[in-house]
Amino acid sequence: MPSRALLIAAAVRQTTTQCTPNSRSLSEGRPYRSKHTNSTPWHPNVNSPGTSTSVAKSRHPDPSLEGPLSSSPPSSPLPASHIHLPSPSSPVNFDTQGTHPHRRHTYPVRAMQSTPQRMFSGNSEWRSFVEQEMGPDFFKDLAKGQSPKLLWIGCADSRVPETIVMAAKPGDIFVHRNIANQFHLSDDSARSVLTYAVDNLHVQTIAVVGHTKCGGAAACLGASRQPAPPNADETALGRWLGPMTELARELDLDTIPDDEALDKLVEENVKAQVANVIKTDTVQNAWKNGKDVTVHGWVFEIEHGKIRDLGISASKDTVM
Repeated sequence: MPSRALLIAAAVRQTTTQCTPNSRSLSEGRPYRSKHTNSTPWHPNVNSPGTSTSVAKSRHPDPSLEGPLSSSPPSSPLPASHIHLPSPSSPVNFDTQGTHPHRRHTYPVRAMQSTPQRMFSGNSEWRSFVEQEMGPDFFKDLAKGQSPKLLWIGCADSRVPETIVMAAKPGDIFVHRNIANQFHLSDDSARSVLTYAVDNLHVQTIAVVGHTKCGGAAACLGASRQPAPPNADETALGRWLGPMTELARELDLDTIPDDEALDKLVEENVKAQVANVIKTDTVQNAWKNGKDVTVHGWVFEIEHGKIRDLGISASKDTVM
């Protein structure tokens, strides 16, 4: 008999994915380049609470290439455990033709193929496109060093590719991703990334980014609604998500619908990780030394393609 946590996690993942047109060329693995141009740079608005910014999307200029999306049946749940990450209910291809601020054309996107040969083929196509749009010396210049403007601390979820959703280019974003965008103060990996970004790369903007429909958050929500088993910390995943599960218990989310509870947990988790980032010696010392380092809390709404600012930004002027 599946555990209650497993049933809740499975129920949360049963969501309907809304997709845009322009799928036939993607499902067939054919690249798409828009006939339209847009030279206006796109930047997230992080100055005011509650604002949303969406990546521009373009409809396929040729209606004959549009068609229904194909999907596979929902995957079966994994065996019951204290922490269970639900799989996507239906893998789909979707239109992410976001206009790049540094390019005249929309970015080429096609359905990912499962074979390494086709993956390398996609890389070759991407490299050719970048050299055509950015210049033949782009990669040579990129190899000389990096000067990113943003440290993105996000979730490992494949639906939240930071460079794409921010309409950025290679070299713009320094990245640390893990399950459920955690920043544990005991995690040397996360703290090393933060230190290198601030002290060596002189990054001034840090964002902890959660996202809707988060499998890790759903697992923690389900686990929080039953007593913790004595072997909860025996797995790496259980230990990793333990603090978030405790956060879900503290929030007492049993009285609200599952969807609202999940969204609430995602937001509160971002706030908790922002607080952890601020506590580090790296950020505290940066502020003491007068560096203009700002820590933000954002949520990427997968169903809308939007980044939402939670309005909890902290800097040396607001905290110290």
